[in-house]
Amino acid sequence: MKSEIESAFFLCLVFMLTTGIGCTNKENQDCREYNSAAEQLLDKTITAHGGVEKFKQLKTLHYKKDFALLTEDGQIEKAFRQIHSYDYEQQVFSISSIQDGDTIVSTLKDGQYSRTKNGATEEATSARIEKSMNSAFYVLGVPFNLLDTGVELEQEENVIVDGKEYLSLSARYNADQHANHSSSEPWQFYIDKEEYLIRKNWVQSSDHFNIVENLSFEDVHGLLFHKKRKSYRVDSLKNKLFLRAEYLYYDYVASFYPQ
Repeated sequence: MKSEIESAFFLCLVFMLTTGIGCTNKENQDCREYNSAAEQLLDKTITAHGGVEKFKQLKTLHYKKDFALLTEDGQIEKAFRQIHSYDYEQQVFSISSIQDGDTIVSTLKDGQYSRTKNGATEEATSARIEKSMNSAFYVLGVPFNLLDTGVELEQEENVIVDGKEYLSLSARYNADQHANHSSSEPWQFYIDKEEYLIRKNWVQSSDHFNIVENLSFEDVHGLLFHKKRKSYRVDSLKNKLFLRAEYLYYDYVASFYPQ
């Protein structure tokens, strides 16, 4: 999804985490009331991932991420390690990437994006840095960021992927009605029928499709965050073509506001 959507959801998450206002507050006009089947499914999914109340208590979060992008023939196109540090109280966020011997640090502080390379300020447009950081924020925030009422949710027919049946929740964006939605391309989340965890998600980009498998999660004081993921390029019928990317998330450290 384009950076404008990611940015909007990131701001929504920061607002939830820094003000204590969430979608369990029925007086908040931006909250869902879980009337539809899709919203009820989202409610169960959010609960399975730790619950919105626990997510709102998150004060700081630090973790590492290893990433490898693969070519169609299985060769490593690029690989790097990242260190993510998010301070929701001070609203200071940084992502340090170690790649080819260089250390690149992207930072969001006081609403301003910046980037350094080996300690020296790097010339990069704010939009480029914003897109890179917001992509990480968006992935981290699922399923909580689906609470935004600008997202059109629908429970689709169950799907069978790799021989297993999943519940299917689609999220659609309307660029004509919402200025922060840069496109109307859909996402689909495939949810375990018993645990209600998001095990896979299907993403449509401009010229291809991907299925991302959430292979395992890390329990961080009751919140479930990604641990191991794989992304496959697929055809329009969701048949796997090749492994495109691998992700490993680890060494989570979190602090929370007192209840």
